[in-house]
Amino acid sequence: MFQHQSMKIFPVPIKIKKLNNIFSSHNEKIYIVGGAIRDYLLKIPNHDFDFCTSAVPEKILSMFKKVIPTGIKHGTVTVIFENDMFEITTFRTEKNYKDFRHPETITYVSNLEEDLSRRDFTVNALACDCETGIIIDLFNGFKDLKHKKIRCIGNPKNRFTEDALRLLRMCRFCSKLNFSPESNTLKEAKNLSSNIIHISSERIHDELDKILLTSHPDIGINLMKKTGLLFSILPELKYSSNSYLYKNILKSIKNASRYNYSLIIRWTCLLIYLGKNPDECAYLVNNILKRLKFSNFMKDKILNLIQNQLQVYNFNWTNSEVKRFINKVGIENVELLFELQHCINFNRNATKKITKVRESFKNRYQIIKNEPSCFKDLAINGDDLIKNGIKSGPEIKNILNTMLDDVIDYPEHNTKEYLMTKVLNVNE
Repeated sequence: MFQHQSMKIFPVPIKIKKLNNIFSSHNEKIYIVGGAIRDYLLKIPNHDFDFCTSAVPEKILSMFKKVIPTGIKHGTVTVIFENDMFEITTFRTEKNYKDFRHPETITYVSNLEEDLSRRDFTVNALACDCETGIIIDLFNGFKDLKHKKIRCIGNPKNRFTEDALRLLRMCRFCSKLNFSPESNTLKEAKNLSSNIIHISSERIHDELDKILLTSHPDIGINLMKKTGLLFSILPELKYSSNSYLYKNILKSIKNASRYNYSLIIRWTCLLIYLGKNPDECAYLVNNILKRLKFSNFMKDKILNLIQNQLQVYNFNWTNSEVKRFINKVGIENVELLFELQHCINFNRNATKKITKVRESFKNRYQIIKNEPSCFKDLAINGDDLIKNGIKSGPEIKNILNTMLDDVIDYPEHNTKEYLMTKVLNVNE
């Protein structure tokens, strides 16, 4: 059937073989395609299977008791089989991409080769016969895996023009696999990088998350810079493109990956070198996070780290100073701040130092954890002040700050009677 069959064999799971038997009994073919095959050949764990089939969606609906029409207008359904969910797409071709992303015309076809030819990169166009396990390589994907190359299928100009998100996917796969783009693929990515502006903020954000979470995020970010994608998406970073600051960005992100820190830390490492000071940096970062539609949770965490990046824990602090540090940063953010400072400290002893900092803070916190360190710990609140004739507004916060400053130094003062007496005396 295929001119370039390989005798490399994929270990098809038993349940997928049973699924295949149902397709075979209806004279239809089904193949595992894409990432699971690629990662198996690279010895990377991946149990996320994608399937393509000769069967049209309407026929699949008739073959199984439980089918969810997840993307039926694009030929995709989800089959529930033996308590597992399998996303299966009919062989198809795509034409007339209207918005640098979505095809206007989808046509079902009868053979695997036409379906694979529409995909993005050769290493993602590997397929596996679910009956025999034979891996099918029609576009020299094996060769590109061997040489660690990401290569577009066919004309890279056409592939990137059809779907501009493929520009970022190229960077992601290079990051994930520690590969580099093939020369023509890289050339056209540079030529067409400005097309990324046609992609929605949500999809860009999603791809950037995936790049930052790879094992080599610095490769993806550097490739984004090389192609022009980085400054099309984050023009605020342009000022650091030819300075040591850009090298610091890459080093910080590499550290975040090396120590398996969270996405919060990785995004902060990417953006922390903006601006001349933490306040200016926070202003610019806030604009970026809004533009890329970050959740309020992520936005609050990243901005907190940006604003408190210079709050460095000191072993010699008094208990009061430790409590003010907690009040400033928030106890829920202290470990994140330590992780960030670990990433941006390029001294070879940084890991030893952060270990000592964590241990010291943990011991100090055990001593003071039941003492007041923030507004919610105060024995009085804004309602108490209003009930006693103080007008709502900035004055409330100022008074509470004064009271908190008192009880941080003298925890025994944190009673409602003492604090209200002090407030009323001050305001007479």
